[in-house]
This record gives sequence, C-alpha cells and structure tokens, in this order.
Amino acid sequence: MKIGKRFISISLVVFLLLGVMTGCGSKKEPVNSSKSTGPVPIKIFANFTSAEQTKVDQAWQKKIEEACNVKLSFEVPPSSGYGERLQVMLAGGDYPDVVYFGSTTDKNFVNSVNNGIIVPVTKYINDAPNLKKYSYDYSFDALKVKENDDIYGIPRTTVQRGDGFIIRKDWADAVGFQIPSDNLLTIDQFRDLMTKFSKNDPDGNGKNDTYGFATSADGEGNLWPIMGYAFGDLGWQKVTGEKYEYMTPMYDKESPVYKDELQFTQDLYKNGLLDPNAPSIKHDAAKQRFFQGVTGAIGEFSGWISQYVAQIAKVNPKAKLTYISGLKNAEGKFQETSFGTGLWGFWAVTSAAKRPDAIVKLFDYMLSDEGWSLCKDGVKGVSYTEENGVKKPTADYGDFAQNGWARCFVRRNDDPSFFVALDTPDEYKDPVTKWIDIAIKAKVVSLDFGYRPAAADKPELIDYGKAINQTVSKIVTGASPVSDWDKTLDGWYKAGGAEYVQQMNDYIKKTQDKK
Repeated sequence: MKIGKRFISISLVVFLLLGVMTGCGSKKEPVNSSKSTGPVPIKIFANFTSAEQTKVDQAWQKKIEEACNVKLSFEVPPSSGYGERLQVMLAGGDYPDVVYFGSTTDKNFVNSVNNGIIVPVTKYINDAPNLKKYSYDYSFDALKVKENDDIYGIPRTTVQRGDGFIIRKDWADAVGFQIPSDNLLTIDQFRDLMTKFSKNDPDGNGKNDTYGFATSADGEGNLWPIMGYAFGDLGWQKVTGEKYEYMTPMYDKESPVYKDELQFTQDLYKNGLLDPNAPSIKHDAAKQRFFQGVTGAIGEFSGWISQYVAQIAKVNPKAKLTYISGLKNAEGKFQETSFGTGLWGFWAVTSAAKRPDAIVKLFDYMLSDEGWSLCKDGVKGVSYTEENGVKKPTADYGDFAQNGWARCFVRRNDDPSFFVALDTPDEYKDPVTKWIDIAIKAKVVSLDFGYRPAAADKPELIDYGKAINQTVSKIVTGASPVSDWDKTLDGWYKAGGAEYVQQMNDYIKKTQDKK
C-alpha cells in the first residue's frame, strides 16, 4: 500500500513537471498553469488596417492558441472609427481583456488608468524575458503614467529611426534630377526637386497638373511644417544660455528654428510645390493622389516602399519609385527626431481580465524566436514555403504582409529585417536594408519620452492649443505671416505654457539625473 501511494505521488510529480514543460514559448512556464486545464479565453479590442482576418492570420491564430493554451477572440472596429468605438466601449462598462491604445497621452487611456479600468502589469512584465529583451527601457518608463513603478501596458515597440520620403524615380529621370550617392539632399536640392516636379511636366502629358510633395492635414484638420529636422528641430533637447535647461524649438521664444521651419513650408506652399489639397485631405487621401500621379514625393518610412510599388503599379505599371533618406542640415549633417517613447502604440490589460499573467505571457511568446517567426512571416505552408532555408512567399502572403493582424501585435526593437518583407522585389531588398540602416543611425530621441505634464490638462491651455493649431495652419498656407507666431506663442505662455514648459523641464531633468 505504501509503495502504491509513493508511486502515485511520483507519477503526479512527473505529470506536473511534464505539464510545466509544454507551455507557451517557454519550456518551463506555460501560459495556462495547472490552475486550469482548458484554454484561457482572451478577448482583444484592436485597431488593424483591415477589420477582416486574412487566411494566414487564421492559421496564425490557431498556432498561437495551441502554443499558449489560450482561446483568442477579437473586436476590430473599422480603423477610421476606432477612436469613437474605443470611447463608447470604455464608457459602456463591458470591457474586453486587452485594449489597444495609440499613445500614452491618450486621454481615454489616462482616464482609464485613473478610474481603475486599466490595471498595472508590472509583476508579470518582470517575468517576461522576451518583452524586456526586445523593448526599449524608456518604452516601459512611458507606460508608468502614475510616475511610480507601475507599468500600465505591454509595449508594441518599433525600430526607432528617422524617416525620409519616397519619390517618383521616373519623374526624377524625366526632369534630369540626379540623386546624390549618399541618398540625402540639401534643403536647396529638395526645393529644386519639388520645383521641377511641379513646373517641368514630369509625367510628360503636356499639362501643368503635378505637384512636388504630398502633404496633408492631421486627424483634426491641422497643417504642420515639413522637414523641420533639417532646420534643427529635434524635439526636446538640452539647451544652453536660456531660461530653461531643456526646450523644444516650437516653444522656444529665443530660437529662430521653428519660424524657419514655418517660413520654408509656407514658401513651398505659396509657390505651388505642395499639394494644394493638403488642408482638406488626410494621409490616406494624400497617398492615393501620389499613386494617381498628382504628386511626386511623399513622406514615408523606407520599409513600406514595396507596398507603394505594388499600389502604384495598379494605377501606372510604368511608374518607378525610389527613396531619399532625408535632408541634411546647414552643416551637412543628417539627424532626425524619432518617437521619444519607442512605442508604436501598446496593449493595455483591463480590470475584466481574469488571467493577466496569461495575457503577458502570450505577448512575450510572440517575441520569442518561434512566436516572432509566426508574427513576422506567418505560417509555413500557408504564407510561405521553404527551400534550402530560404522562405518563399505564397500567393496568400501579399495580403498578409499588407493587412495581416499578426504583423501588428509586436515588434522587436532590434530587427529591421521585419520591414524587408518576403515579397519585396529583389531590386529593392538591398536598397531598403541600406535605407533603414541610414534611418536608424540618423535618429535622435526627443527627451520628453511621451510625457504629458499636468499643466497640459488645464482648460485655459487646452483652449489656447486650438489657437496654436489655427495659427500654424494659416501660416503654412500663407494666410498669415510667419511673424504672427511670436504673438501666438506669447499668448500660449500666458495661458499656462510657462507652467507646462517648467513641468516638462522638471520631468526631463529627473529622467536624465537617473542616467
């Protein structure tokens, strides 16, 4: 009898050990622990380009669920109305387990944290080696919205870089413009290229119907200066000889940088070198006008050029594209501001989640070698085949690469090869790799790290922010002179801007003192 009990005990131990060794991405810790034998249900409220899953995503979901012993369900509102649906969901009280937010300063997110709808995941992150390995430290800091040690989200990190612009190579050839070997332009060369795209009939149709740059309004209809980095606008940086230790050119009353940016953009607009439809269109419409041959250049990340090649070929199969990494400043140096947080949005866990540990482990698995391959390239036999260790895209890969949900969940901060998709035309693979490398080396991180000072929420400053937006838009289009900026900035400081700048300085100094 004693032997029987001992045998049962040993068998139970062996069984439990085997169970522990068959989990999500880790041989030691499954997502679904011994507390429950069935899959952990996880409902995700997400914002993807397409509201419909691709065939590859369906296969990917099955793989992920099997690997992590979870059962995923999704609510994916149309991307264009995501913000409104997010607000309705948060106000309704019926929360999913995981919610996507685009910014740590999103009021919906901050209020949800303060109201207890979003819960901290700090202790689970500490046990997520892949999330820690492939995210920037300051991405986690940006998610400490209560300015203590609590982390209120799972980073969706990105490779930090500075971006340039895609241009019509066939147009550049037609107007006799030679792209420099270092793939960078001076400010004068940029102006010259935009002038030729606008005035020299680059499409050869005999009509004056093209424009240089495809800019557009932001989500609230405001226009902003372009190529500010070439004038020295690198966000919040340490300065000397001024009242404040840290400053961004936009709020700097002593520096001419921001007014130089405004003047440059206004000159381009008034001379017909920017898309005249910019005030009334958003970025997606600006892309369409580029595809249609209305404009010859558009600001974009070089990693997306293969998608642009595929899209423009549907309209004009003869169109040729190439990439310019950016503009040099007056000293001949290329530096560009990158996202201060290193985040391309993030995933927040709600108070409705019964297994936040399983949720964090799920995302951690997606960044493991096995999970990252599934998220990046899809499922073998569905999105690609493999010959001699080389992945070859199937017919279903293209839709997955452009609209796939799996490719939007996580990113490794050190793997730019993600952006050289399997279906990238051979002629672009080496150049894209080179362009991304240039972009990574050019990035300068803004020292605000996405921080939002308390002063930003004061009604007076919020109201005055509208005056700021209107003034900039009017200056860009030439409806107001650049000199109007001085008066507007004075008003902003009186409305609470001084407190805002001081609080931002206090925050940056605290983060810099920790280094």
